[in-house]
Amino acid sequence: MQKYGGTLWAIGSVAWQFKEQGVMVIDGISETVQEKGKTIDKVHPLNAQELEERAMELPISDFEVEWGSAIVYADKKDFDIVQKWLEKFHYHFVEADIQFIPENTVTLDEAAKTRLFTLLDMLEEDEDIDHVWHNLGN
Repeated sequence: MQKYGGTLWAIGSVAWQFKEQGVMVIDGISETVQEKGKTIDKVHPLNAQELEERAMELPISDFEVEWGSAIVYADKKDFDIVQKWLEKFHYHFVEADIQFIPENTVTLDEAAKTRLFTLLDMLEEDEDIDHVWHNLGN
């Protein structure tokens, strides 16, 4: 770890810097169709405005649209409610899980970013590590 410029801390030692939040990335509407004797799942383009109108009726904390996909944020306690409600409308989820969102972000110079990305790659390749969270800003 130190070889890549990192330091290992005790579990939970920096958890206070992150907020657990439900994150759902939606890229369209799913439809199951029969085509040439096969069952195929098709994903139709997303109508982000329609999704936003529906989502505003739910206990969400934020909504963003990026590159043809929508990102719906919900508090951890509301995640299941929001996800199940959106599933009723057959939205196609690229990703839907609880994530650690940084409360504050940091900026790094290019050399430090390179070291961080090397460290992140090393950690993500380790089969014993499920997720790696960081607070690097854009």
